[in-house]
Amino acid sequence: MNKSSEEIEQIFRNSNSPDELFDAFRGAITRRISDIELYKILLANPILSKEELKMYSEHLSKVFCEKAFDIFMWTGNIFANYNAEYERLEDSISYYVKALYSNPKNHEPFCKLLQLYNYDMNLPANKIIIEIVESCINKVERKSVVYTEMSKLFEKAGFKEKSVEYLKLAQKQQREES
Repeated sequence: MNKSSEEIEQIFRNSNSPDELFDAFRGAITRRISDIELYKILLANPILSKEELKMYSEHLSKVFCEKAFDIFMWTGNIFANYNAEYERLEDSISYYVKALYSNPKNHEPFCKLLQLYNYDMNLPANKIIIEIVESCINKVERKSVVYTEMSKLFEKAGFKEKSVEYLKLAQKQQREES
């Protein structure tokens, strides 16, 4: 049965049935509905397990490869909302990294990664976040934004020297970017 985009949206928004969600998803893909905002509604449905969320995200990124960045960022944001669970934090990092690699010039994934830093606990993810940002920043167009966020992070974490170092880098980059 061919459902309209509005009917599919209602299913994505309100359904508690993984089977009904899958059928509506398959129908939307078959009909070549390319509205990523529609699929974001599906991805945000809280009934989805983390495996289902990953499956839908990965499939969408392949079908709509030109929208992979948006899909990965959205999925990272969804997982970030569950950052109380360490496994979900790792998933969020993973999807922001996928976004970073799909559009390495964009500063947004870097800023989102830095927002995941846990100031209360010395989690292994903290070190991973810093390493990713430091190792991949060379391709970003607006480095000043990322350096400023790094400076704020180190300031808040109590690493004054690192904070000052990144603030100087941010100011230098800002002059170069102007």
